[in-house]
Amino acid sequence: MFKSEDINITEFNPDFEYDSKAVVRGEELNKAVDAADRFADYIQIKIDTSSSELILQAEGDTDLTERTISEQDMENFTASDVNSVYMAELLSHLTKELDDTNSVKMRLSQTDRPMFLRFPIADGNGHTECYIAPRIS
Repeated sequence: MFKSEDINITEFNPDFEYDSKAVVRGEELNKAVDAADRFADYIQIKIDTSSSELILQAEGDTDLTERTISEQDMENFTASDVNSVYMAELLSHLTKELDDTNSVKMRLSQTDRPMFLRFPIADGNGHTECYIAPRIS
């Protein structure tokens, strides 16, 4: 039988330096990832420093989707050029319960570093932090 005292929670705090960060509405991220997951295997996440936008883009065999989140729709936005690719299905599983009541903290860097996501769970009584490795080709 499983007992709560059997859970050993350790804090994982890798020494990654991130060039970009933003806090976005959960529903915005969820919609972009859901659209990408419908027809593509991967989602490209970019930050365009010239326009200060977070761009989520996916291209499948039959369709293309792009969702742009402007600087005005984000909090604590720090921009540097980012262009990384992640598995759409994995992000879809992580973000499917997010809505407008959730703020998602994102930290991004160039293609060789994992993306960091932090968002509340259990009606704000806890949170999830995850590091998602990019696809490196």
